[in-house]
Amino acid sequence: MSDIKIRIEGLPELKQALNHPYLLHGPVQTFLHRSTLTIESEAKQTAPVDTGRYRSSIQSDVTGWRGTVGTNVSYARFIEFGTRPHWPPVGALSPWYSRHGFSSEFPVRRAIGRRGTKARMIFTNALKNSLGAIKRHLDNMGKDIHSRWQRKG
Repeated sequence: MSDIKIRIEGLPELKQALNHPYLLHGPVQTFLHRSTLTIESEAKQTAPVDTGRYRSSIQSDVTGWRGTVGTNVSYARFIEFGTRPHWPPVGALSPWYSRHGFSSEFPVRRAIGRRGTKARMIFTNALKNSLGAIKRHLDNMGKDIHSRWQRKG
């Protein structure tokens, strides 16, 4: 049995070129910004609206090489994943039921006690619905890196 040896010439130079901010940083940042804004927009379109606070709290952010989309409202996880049957505390639904024409919060509390609340999967569905656009953003990023590589060389 013989050994096979492979020598790659220019590998250190390639690694150095790929670390060049001009080559990757701009295209990656553009990709992250476009992708997170796409997901944010999709989530806002499908978010339930009562007072508008939940929808307006949906934000995207790019920090370094990481993009996030989320919300800071405390009840977001209950909208996203729903709840098991439980009895909300007395008075907890007062603002909501009075805005929706109920004379008492009891029927709403009883319904939640029997069925819980349905998962809305706002962010999960926003990501799924955005995958086509994200793929296009990724393709554009690749083209931009290739173009920059050609100009650099």
